[in-house]
Amino acid sequence: MRPWIKGWIGGVDLSCLRPLCATSRTHTRWLSLFCLFVMTCAGSCLAEESAYVREIDQWHAERLASLKKPTGWLSLAGLFWLKDGAQSVGSHTSSDVVFPSDMPEHLGVITWQDGVVAFEPEKEVFSGGEAMRKQVLAVDTTGEPTVLTWGTYHWYVIVRGQQYGIRLRNTRHPNLDQFDGIDRFAVDGAWKLGAQFEAYDPPKTVEIPTVLGTISSEICPGRLLFEVDGRNYTLEPLGDMNEEEWFVIFGDETN
Repeated sequence: MRPWIKGWIGGVDLSCLRPLCATSRTHTRWLSLFCLFVMTCAGSCLAEESAYVREIDQWHAERLASLKKPTGWLSLAGLFWLKDGAQSVGSHTSSDVVFPSDMPEHLGVITWQDGVVAFEPEKEVFSGGEAMRKQVLAVDTTGEPTVLTWGTYHWYVIVRGQQYGIRLRNTRHPNLDQFDGIDRFAVDGAWKLGAQFEAYDPPKTVEIPTVLGTISSEICPGRLLFEVDGRNYTLEPLGDMNEEEWFVIFGDETN
């Protein structure tokens, strides 16, 4: 019989335990340091993941708050494209621009001619908090459009390409009370991806179709290259090289 066979249990050489026992304090100290290192790394990863989740949740909360504002998208009551010349505005079905039924039947006349828009009221309509008379309206592309108000409704003129239109909002729109949030997937840190940026020289112009049926020309500074599950992908952001943030449009089967 081999003298060392008693030192084996299940194929494990128990003789290695003797030096471990002889130096148990040293090994225990190193084991404690190793555990502390692992716990620190794990804690750091969990903290980073938690911060990422909070960042996305905060963005989502701000998005909901923006939608529910009296001037948010949930208050949208109508979009009416204008034609050349004078057009009647009101809730009566004979109006050129038919507003909601709880507004006056004959509210006024809006005129669009040679890129200039003016409104002449037939009922009491306010502009800047004061009752208005016939007035030329500043459009939204100026950055400070003229906002007209009647009751809980307010409207202003927007310009999209060569089209001029009235965007109407209701600060008491039923959507504001009925809205109960947006379904979304749980935040997954695996989708926090790094990407390599490859600049275009010169930047190229991308034509984006809009929900209004128009085409918007946007600047694309380059492309983003990244990998998911071993497969390579690219996305083209919109924006200027000097901007701190870019806008990325993408879609998949979930949206």
